[in-house]
Amino acid sequence: MEIRTPSPKDKIESEHNCKYHSHHLDYKYTPPPVKGPCGACGQYIVGSLVTALDKMWHPECFTCTNCDTILKPHKYVVEDDKPYCKDCHLRLFGPPCSVCKKPTQSNRYNLLNRIWHPECFCCVECGKRLTPDNFIERLGSPYCMEDYHRLFSPKCCVCHLPIKDGRQMMAMGHPWHPECFRCTVCVKPLTPETFKEYQGKPYCEKDYHNLFSPKCAGCKQPIIDETPVYNKGQYWHPDCDAKFNRPMPPQVATPPPPKISTPIHEAPPNLDIESLLEPLLSEKPKRRPLESSADTGFNKQPIRPDCDGCREPIEDDNYVSALGKNFHPDCFKCTECFKPLNPYNFYEKNGLPYCEDDYHRLFSPKCAGCKQPIKDNNYIRAMGKDWHPDCFKCTQCKVPLDPENFYEKNGLPYCEKDYFNLFHPKCYGCTKPIQGTPLRAMGHDWHPECFNCDKCHVPLSPDNFYEKNGRPYCENCFHKLYSPKCCACNKPIKGKPVFAMGKEWHPECFVCSYPSCGRILSPDDFEQHEGKPYCKYHFGEMFLPKCFACKKPIKDKVVSALGKTWHPECFACVQCGVPLDLNAFREKDGLPYCEADYHALFSPKCAACEAPIVEDCGCALKNGNYFEFEGEPYCEEHFRCKMCPDCVRLRRAQNKFFSGVQQQNQQVMPTGKATLIESKQDSKQPAFGTLPAQSGQQQKVTFANGTLPNMSSIQQSTLPATTTHSSKPHHHSHHDLIQHNEKLQHKQKAIMNHIESGLESHREKEKRKKKEEEKKK
Repeated sequence: MEIRTPSPKDKIESEHNCKYHSHHLDYKYTPPPVKGPCGACGQYIVGSLVTALDKMWHPECFTCTNCDTILKPHKYVVEDDKPYCKDCHLRLFGPPCSVCKKPTQSNRYNLLNRIWHPECFCCVECGKRLTPDNFIERLGSPYCMEDYHRLFSPKCCVCHLPIKDGRQMMAMGHPWHPECFRCTVCVKPLTPETFKEYQGKPYCEKDYHNLFSPKCAGCKQPIIDETPVYNKGQYWHPDCDAKFNRPMPPQVATPPPPKISTPIHEAPPNLDIESLLEPLLSEKPKRRPLESSADTGFNKQPIRPDCDGCREPIEDDNYVSALGKNFHPDCFKCTECFKPLNPYNFYEKNGLPYCEDDYHRLFSPKCAGCKQPIKDNNYIRAMGKDWHPDCFKCTQCKVPLDPENFYEKNGLPYCEKDYFNLFHPKCYGCTKPIQGTPLRAMGHDWHPECFNCDKCHVPLSPDNFYEKNGRPYCENCFHKLYSPKCCACNKPIKGKPVFAMGKEWHPECFVCSYPSCGRILSPDDFEQHEGKPYCKYHFGEMFLPKCFACKKPIKDKVVSALGKTWHPECFACVQCGVPLDLNAFREKDGLPYCEADYHALFSPKCAACEAPIVEDCGCALKNGNYFEFEGEPYCEEHFRCKMCPDCVRLRRAQNKFFSGVQQQNQQVMPTGKATLIESKQDSKQPAFGTLPAQSGQQQKVTFANGTLPNMSSIQQSTLPATTTHSSKPHHHSHHDLIQHNEKLQHKQKAIMNHIESGLESHREKEKRKKKEEEKKK
């Protein structure tokens, strides 16, 4: 008999031989069998045990492998065939991976506020495996360096490549690589503090002034630091003006030229060369023929004018008249280079003469390709600029372009082929340029016809596809290749799986394994046996021991007694229902009784007082301290009643203990009666031994231990005379004793019938409940 935690592998112990022998009342007890050995200490188990991990354990030995906490059945976690409590298992073997949801061992990454297997920590774009020292985070997702810079880093405005490692340089509102930020003319590296800008392009200081600052009319050098002097329609360094120009009478004040004192990083705000030259370029140059005095139509002495060049009087008739002015022949020279001009071949602008080279250099439009002046009207206008026809060609392949059919990028012309190859997005599938509208998916551009499943090549939609390792898949192929498989149906799990018993399941496949059940289970509320899940009801019906009384599974503590298993609360007396102690109960026909009911129902009754003859009863009987006359028991106090023939006959009739020999006792009663009357003596002490008899049949008196008394003591002893008088137990009439005997028998039969009918009705109720539950399911 034992109290222990039940297990599906428990076997009903062999029936204990617990009986009370009705005659000698000696209680025989068989101890519980020895089991084991214990899976922890190796000792054999006597009493309570726990069955787990296909082993048997002492309850105090079934502890957590790490912290030695005593574990409860079905409330532990197994790892490497060792039991752990949940807290230790979580601490030792880690929480689930945020990607595959499987438990992580000691080798795991704790990054981005999540737990990862090392093999699951991959770039979300290309699937490349990452390390804690070689990844970049974006919106909580890890990226490799290449994909991060390609997708999110700023692009250089020159080479259009990502700017990595914080090397970005901001100038003119655009990002640059340091090595790409160079002068447009001399390609000298620049810094944000040492450059000048003109029309959105960077220049070094030297090239900027050479191209865009005003030139001194004397030394032909750009006027940078000093304030230029405006004289004779030109700009001069102050030193050059004093050198080349003599003092003159006061002249009308001319508008001061713009002052060249701009910040390094900005172009002069008012110095727009094209806007200044546009009205001048619209005027065509005029060739002025020489005007002589012969053309005036007068034949008189001419008036000697002053030379408009040197302001000296012209002494003779050798002068040149041009632009409405008179010049010495040596003073009629180019305003820019001071080269003498032919009065029949020069260019005029704003009332000033120029040679052909200087005129075109200063006032003619410049070719955007070769940067040379365009000297005739044969030019091309494209992209807001003027070009020589031979200079307007593809920047990449140098093929001449049609101004009506070209492509422009960053202010440069391209043919169609080079433009698409260089600047149009490339298809991530075929790597060819995309000329139409690209399809954007997975951070890449695709031809619509190239965005197909990588496995079955079915066309995909950018709103309906699956990605793995940088490749697109349709739903079916993705789940076949990469989704976890249900351990029940072995089909891919497309939705959220159920994690139970170390496996993954479809929610609809995680059902009770009982054939007729099929109930969908919760991963937090099920039982398992031999790798199969069960609902708690059928697990108890199939694998847990059943209580003999209520026929229900025993889920907690189990009582083993009488070869059966019981709930502790069901192990009660079948007569009165009082719970029984394992060390103090009686058994009859395989049923337990309390001490009082057992003796009331089954112990022999004293033929005189009708009280059960038991140890320590009210008659103060002990083992061997009662008497038997012709198979009939008597207590010591009422042993004298055997001398009354009427009492003996009546008790034989009403006591079930003598029902089998009643006829025989009636035949010897007359002889016994006569013998009892004759043997009356005055002694008050009862005699132990053989009683005299008139007939040949001798009646015996024996002790309960089976020994015979000494014959001489019996012959010498006498019975008291007072025994002839009936005491209170003998006052009952014959009818009352027979009726009392019948009532007792009826009561005993009614009790047994009640117990059997109660057990039968309980079984029928359980069967009806099971049928109703199966119908509901």
